[in-house]
Amino acid sequence: MLDAKGFALFRGRTLIFFGAGSLHYNPRSLHFDPRSRYFMPRVADLSIGKIRHSQREKREKAWAEVKKLPFYRRFTDSGILKEQADIYHCTLAEIVSVISGYGDGKGLDILVSERKITRQELGDVSPPDFIIGETPQFAKQVSHLDGNALRGLGVAAGKAAGTARLIFHPNEAEKLQPYFWPMEPLWLVCFSN
Repeated sequence: MLDAKGFALFRGRTLIFFGAGSLHYNPRSLHFDPRSRYFMPRVADLSIGKIRHSQREKREKAWAEVKKLPFYRRFTDSGILKEQADIYHCTLAEIVSVISGYGDGKGLDILVSERKITRQELGDVSPPDFIIGETPQFAKQVSHLDGNALRGLGVAAGKAAGTARLIFHPNEAEKLQPYFWPMEPLWLVCFSN
């Protein structure tokens, strides 16, 4: 008796079932067990979860042992790096290749010194105030002109009529009167109340 959605066919002496659930073949009786559709995936999930948990524990134990090893001292003791802190300027592939013996580490100190210089140069660059297209732009200082005109960086497109307020910091939000929604995320908090 086949009371499942699917179909079964015999190939030689082997019964093949296509569908949801499982089909148990017994030479005396042929029946479908609907409980297996519910229980079997959950049993499989539990066993897979146990395997993943044990693998995670093994990985954490192994990593704890690796962290105890002062492998960075090998680089300074063998003269590959000048300082122990230079290990932070190496990639994982470079470290593994030297430790495993695939590479001798020659030229790694030069590469590390170049990376230090690049890091210093990039750290000295101040981020732009805004970007138009692909070129970064820096805001010009607000200059007071004669009369009622101000020049500076606008925070919203278009024209607005009203009283102009010079705001230097978002903490001065009590001076603002909400006329428009600004595009600059920093000032959005002031206008959203």
